[in-house]
Parts: sequence; C-alpha cells; structure tokens
Amino acid sequence: MRRTADQQGYDPSGETEILDNLEVILSTMRHQLGNSVNAIKVTLDVLKQNFDLFNDGKKKDYLDRGALLLERQQVLIEAMKSYSRFDVREQHDIDLTVLWEHLSSLIRGRLDTAGVAFRQLADLEPGMVRGNMMALEKVVISLLENALEAMETVETPYLELEAVARNRVLAISIRDNGCGIAETDLRRIRIPLFTTKPGRAGMGLSIAHKLLLKMDGGMTIDSIPDEGTCVRIWLTAA
Repeated sequence: MRRTADQQGYDPSGETEILDNLEVILSTMRHQLGNSVNAIKVTLDVLKQNFDLFNDGKKKDYLDRGALLLERQQVLIEAMKSYSRFDVREQHDIDLTVLWEHLSSLIRGRLDTAGVAFRQLADLEPGMVRGNMMALEKVVISLLENALEAMETVETPYLELEAVARNRVLAISIRDNGCGIAETDLRRIRIPLFTTKPGRAGMGLSIAHKLLLKMDGGMTIDSIPDEGTCVRIWLTAA
C-alpha cells in the first residue's frame, strides 16, 4: 500500500512530533560523534602506550588516523552549520511560467549528462507565486540529487517533472523509478542529520523542507520500496 509522510501522521506543529524529531537528531549525533570520539580515544591510547616502541613511520600512521577521525567530526559540524546558513531572507513575486522554464531547464540539463530518460508536464494558469528563486533552486537540486542517487542501480532510470497551478497553489512533483524509501524511514527523512547512507550528512531534505516552510510552502513524500518515489512541493500564489 502506498503511504505518504503526511498519511503517517506528520505534523510539524505537534509537540509529540517535535520530541520524536529531537530524539532522532540527538540519537544520530550520539551515534556519529560517539563512534568517532571512541575511535580517537583508542588511537591516542595505543599511540601513548607504545610511543617509545613505535618508529617514526608508525607514529605518523596513528597521528594521520586521528586526524582523519577529526575530519569526520568536522564534516558533521559543517552539516549542522549548513542548516542555519541556508535561509530565505528576501521573497519576490515570481511569474509561474518563468519559474517553470527555469527549474525544468535546470533539471533537464542535469539529466542529459546523467543519461536519465526525462518527461515534463505543465498545467499552469497565468499567475505569480511568492518565493525566492535561489532557495527554490536549492530545493530542486537537493531533490534531484536524491532521485539520481536512488536510480543508480536502475537499468533504465526515468524521471518525471510535473507542475500544476490551481486554486492559488503551485504544485511541482518529481517522480523517479529508483529504489524507494522504507516505510520505517519515511517519517524521519526530513529530520536534520537523519540518513540511511554511510558518509552522508543527512541535511538535504531537511534544508529543502525548511526553505519551503519559510516561503509558506511545503513538501510531501510518497514512496514505494523498489518502485520509486514522488516528492511534491507546493507554493501559494502571490
């Protein structure tokens, strides 16, 4: 059965949801920071205990190992900084046609180099939306990168972009035929630092969601494991 994040009870204003999200964030930080801190401690302990026995080359190996572990912590810190760095400070009225042509061109250019089949559909009434073009670019690029990663193992990757403007709402959908998202992860993927991919910061969707909320918009995610994902974003009319 197809499930969406909203159908699973997503409520950004609910206290229970806030506490659940905070628990995920703290758990992720505890896991990532805890692992690297323990590894640094072990590395320094071994080096300290064997300092007089190790030759210069061995000592350098352990120091390099400690430096690499510190770099991993720095990546996590930079990820947390990025959440605050990306913001919507100014908003303007944006013509729907101009916005659609810009975003579709942005996606089409990226897909041409990736060898992904592409289809775009638009059903737009004349009008304007209120937002920030750079912020919308950031949102779309984040969603596109996620889709491309999800389709890496697909034999014939396919992506569909659709825009519909009705009743003072612009909805843009990005559908892929990638690996999909597990139901247990669907509610948490917009939470900062949550990721199922080793080596990733887990900030892309959370930043995209934040930017959309700043523009009085939103995002829903609909996914079926092993079949694909549809991310739908919306903005209100100017």
